Amino acid sequence: MIDVVNTTPHPIKFWKPGWEEPIVVQPCGTVIKADIIEEPMGMHPSGAKFVRIRFIAPQESSEALARLERENMGSVIVGTSMAVKAFNGRIFSTVPAPGYEDAPPEEQRMLPDKFATF
Repeated sequence: MIDVVNTTPHPIKFWKPGWEEPIVVQPCGTVIKADIIEEPMGMHPSGAKFVRIRFIAPQESSEALARLERENMGSVIVGTSMAVKAFNGRIFSTVPAPGYEDAPPEEQRMLPDKFATF
């Protein structure tokens, strides 16, 4: 399996067809976070507000990610969808294994050799 650094706050189960059991990658202990910026986009006739959401990299997470990259050269760093959007190309999202695309979190299985960015 590819070496993975898990910066989410929860374990990730990696599995692919042919494997009997998933491999569980525990959180590394450093959660990479993102800040949210809302940009007003308009109003719906019902009164609902429309906003565009941007995810930006806070300084503390930027420094933590740089340290993880130095300490884990050659590893794929995975994180939350917000972190993936804030650190595009440096943190990646997991990809569900076939048949697990809509599984509840406790039953999810992710591919060990495919990662995504947004």
